[in-house]
Amino acid sequence: MSLTLYPLGIMFGINAGPKVGIVLQAGPALLFQEAGNMMTMLIALPLGLLLGLGRSAVGGTFSLCRDTALGIIGDKYGLESREGMGTLGTYISGSVFGTLFYSFLAPVGLAIGFHPYALAMASGMGSASMMNAATAALTNAAAPMYAEQILAYSATSGLLTAVTGVYVEMFLALPLANWYYNRVNPGIEKLRAKLLKKASEEA
Repeated sequence: MSLTLYPLGIMFGINAGPKVGIVLQAGPALLFQEAGNMMTMLIALPLGLLLGLGRSAVGGTFSLCRDTALGIIGDKYGLESREGMGTLGTYISGSVFGTLFYSFLAPVGLAIGFHPYALAMASGMGSASMMNAATAALTNAAAPMYAEQILAYSATSGLLTAVTGVYVEMFLALPLANWYYNRVNPGIEKLRAKLLKKASEEA
């Protein structure tokens, strides 16, 4: 796995290194974008619990579930655990559908008014295939004068996400997901029980 990631890291460095001045103009946005990735669990985890996923929702929503998340969950719970199943499920579905989704989402975001630089930074979510799909679609949809900056922002964003993501996932995202699960799960389980009882009575 490490050997296959070396060329990807070199590619990120080639794209981002010569354009460090452009990247620094983005300020702290690139460094703190991982917090935005982490906050998606506020919506996704309750939805997963409502669907009956249980502890699998923790593994599937505490991050974008790329390689670092597999390592963290595998080490802490084991990939055969409920948490591991949730992480693997998100990892596989992201690999299969994520590329198509992000290649469609980038030009849509541009059409509704997001700045190309913001979308370029959002493209670097820690997955090379998703980043390449989103960046290619965004470069084709945006004005030609933004092409160089889009590549710089997305490459640097992807590199920083890969580097900082493991620490954010391990020390912030996973503890937050467990805390959030313990707070919202009892209420959601009661709601599910009422809905299932009502559905069985109507049947």
